[in-house]
Parts: sequence; C-alpha cells; structure tokens
Amino acid sequence: MLKSVELISTATKQTRSRQAAGAPRGSKKNERNNKESKQQLELARAYAGAINNLGALYFWQGKYDKAAPLLKRGLQMRRELLGEEHADVANSLGDLGALYYQQSNFREAQNLWEKALRIREKRLGENNLLTARLMSNVGNVYATLGQTAKAKAILIRAIKIY
Repeated sequence: MLKSVELISTATKQTRSRQAAGAPRGSKKNERNNKESKQQLELARAYAGAINNLGALYFWQGKYDKAAPLLKRGLQMRRELLGEEHADVANSLGDLGALYYQQSNFREAQNLWEKALRIREKRLGENNLLTARLMSNVGNVYATLGQTAKAKAILIRAIKIY
C-alpha cells in the first residue's frame, strides 16, 4: 500500500508545486509539467481503481476478510484523488455498501448507498440506469430495516427508470 500513498502524494505535490512555481502560462515548461502531472494523476487513479476492483473480486468470491481492506483503501484513495463527488467515489461507496449488506451490517450499507445515490443523482441524473440500480439497493436495505414506506417509494422510482 505504500506505493499507492507515494503515487497520490507525488501526483498531488507535483501539481501543487508546479502551480506555485508559476511557470508562465503557455510556456513549454508549463505544458510539460501539466502533462506529467496529468499522467501521475491518471496512474494513481488507475491504481486506486485496481485496488477497488481486486476488493470487488474478493467480495464476489465470498472472501470478505480480504475484500474489506481493499475496498476501504480504494475508496480512501479515490476520495483523496478525485474528491467526494466523483462518480468513481460513488462506485467505491456502492461496492463497500454491498460488502456491508452481505455481512448484515445494514445501517452502514444504508449510509454508504445513500451517499453513493446522492452522487449518482448529481452526476448522472435521476433517470440513469446506474442511479436506478443504486435506488434498488437503497430500497432493499430500507425494506430489510423495516422502513417499508421509504422502501416502496424508492423502489417505485427505480422501476419507472427501468
């Protein structure tokens, strides 16, 4: 995991130092620095995605003890790199929520899925299929927790999208 911290740290520090150094806009040095910063950021983003995907693989294999730390780390990295409102963060929240649901940690699953749903509604819109899928998850957890009126309302919304 040290490599992931180094990637994020390097990408963030390089971007900030280059901005602070203030190479003249439009200069070849500034363009090169921007290109290198973007490459570092994309590398770190891909690494965070790979960590999350490995956690998801372990989840689907039923290896929850291996999945949990990877899904948490992938979420943390994506938050640091991309900010709280990014679609990739919503994906990580959804994956970690699924793990918690399978482990009968319904309150935490609800919390994560509701956060992911807010991001998806904002980023993709309320009538998107990925948004509807998360609505279904939230509806299922509401039903599991005995919140039937809330479950019915959100599941009806999801059905209308499908």
